[in-house]
Amino acid sequence: MNLLIIEDHKPTIQSYIDNIESFNKKSDVQIIPEIIENLIDAKNSLLSPNYDAAIIDLKLSSNSVELEGLEIVDEIQEKLRFPMFIVSGSLGQVDREESAFFKKRSRDGDFKEILNEIVEIYKTGVTNILGSKGTIEEYLNSIFWNHMSNSMDLWINDDSRN
Repeated sequence: MNLLIIEDHKPTIQSYIDNIESFNKKSDVQIIPEIIENLIDAKNSLLSPNYDAAIIDLKLSSNSVELEGLEIVDEIQEKLRFPMFIVSGSLGQVDREESAFFKKRSRDGDFKEILNEIVEIYKTGVTNILGSKGTIEEYLNSIFWNHMSNSMDLWINDDSRN
């Protein structure tokens, strides 16, 4: 399972890595983390995503008052389909409602519980169906390239469109 982690705080990153390594020793689902430490790299990572879930910090620089992580949340919600968890000490500043695919968790909480939640969602297979490399995307690509691309001249020359 590919897990995007957007976090800039080195001790927190190390804690996440340690927890994931411990989790992987006991789980049949192996988590492969990709750690991104800043907003620009995070946005770039979403250009060709292959993630099953994301953990996002809200403040991506220690001296910032901006909630840069919300930009990543917006991009995922607008363009992609995988669950995301905001894990932050600034949750009080986020007025968005939680859903099955959008969760807010305190940085002070149990990280292993977050991993368990993510893996439970992953085990449903929803990311294999809806994700950017999922079954639905494969069908859409097939329809486009095997059917629409071969009949586009008919669509262009169809006088009934006007």
